[in-house]
Amino acid sequence: MKQFFNIVRPLKKLLAFKGSSPQEKTEDFSESDRFKACGVFKTATAYKVVTEYNLDYGYYRSAEPFFIVKTEIELLKAIKDALDASWHVDACTDLSTKDYLNRLKERSFKHLYHNSTSCFIRLKGNILEITKYELHPSGRYLQECPEKVSLSIDEVGWDGALQIIMSILNQENNSNSR
Repeated sequence: MKQFFNIVRPLKKLLAFKGSSPQEKTEDFSESDRFKACGVFKTATAYKVVTEYNLDYGYYRSAEPFFIVKTEIELLKAIKDALDASWHVDACTDLSTKDYLNRLKERSFKHLYHNSTSCFIRLKGNILEITKYELHPSGRYLQECPEKVSLSIDEVGWDGALQIIMSILNQENNSNSR
């Protein structure tokens, strides 16, 4: 499977993303640089997929639809649906923190971050980039891990991509060791 993707492959031209969190501004953002994105959290009981909207000025905003699923098969469908929805920025609506947490069935971000593993998924054309996030040592927010997996959907297919996403989500991280 390694022949199909490269770990820590710079995609500056293809995925012009800069910063340590999905909410930070992208570098040299233009309409042609827009790509689909979603966040995935794995808790003890479910997978939670959050649609991420890449706004005109290069920031991300999490908004509906949210998906909470139990199985890997449902997870793949939820990821595809979230990526498809993320392209439609006009559908992005502001949610209060309370509404956001209610839709994810969580009591706080701290609880979610401490009790899950997560990754951020970006898709442009047929290139999928998966970035693992882990709890910052302060315990207050998630930070991007330096390792990224970049792959071609045409080469590995969605089932292969799901296997890679699952391997990332199944890794022990800082949030589980606290």
